Amino acid sequence: MSKKKKDTRYLADQRNAAYHEAGHAVALIAMGLRFDHVDIKYKPEKNRGGHITGKIKEDYYGTMFSLNEYVEDLCGGMAQSYKNNIGSRGGLSYCGAETDLNNAKEHLNWFYRVVICGGIKFKNLPESYHMCYEKLRDELFDNAQKLVNDNWLQIELVAKELFEKKRLTYFEVMKLLLSNNMYDSLIAPPKIKLEPPVSKEISSPTPSFNFL
Repeated sequence: MSKKKKDTRYLADQRNAAYHEAGHAVALIAMGLRFDHVDIKYKPEKNRGGHITGKIKEDYYGTMFSLNEYVEDLCGGMAQSYKNNIGSRGGLSYCGAETDLNNAKEHLNWFYRVVICGGIKFKNLPESYHMCYEKLRDELFDNAQKLVNDNWLQIELVAKELFEKKRLTYFEVMKLLLSNNMYDSLIAPPKIKLEPPVSKEISSPTPSFNFL
């Protein structure tokens, strides 16, 4: 197959991949994280149409265990589904996000097990308090969706450039955002609330619940 025919065949997939990977890249930058480069090079042996290499993993959320990877994992499929007007949560599975969804689930499960089994204490909460997995999952999902919606102009800008060049370094993405006056307007997702608010009327601490 000639290179021209191959490029034509994968044109639609490459455009989708560009939005998908741009979602990941902009999410990382919005959260103050770095990466080496992002590409949309098709690799059938790895069953992927794009990839972000060299992600710098830091603790954006200010907890002792980071949750930023969960949000970043979802932003690729969300950006692609937003572009294609697929609004439902289940639509992510149709946007090349199967691996991302599995990674996100793994990160959340790991975090939840650490809190439940690691003896994490929440002060001034009753012994019956138990961190809700579903609430945490849904809040992270909503944060990822909000990140994509709030930064859609930046995602579109990066996606179009990525579609043309197939590969962009972190510096090139930053230069693109800065030169188009879109870096300062990036909106980071809110921090996750890991516990319900504590009433100010509590005069003395109630027993903390030890998860061990």
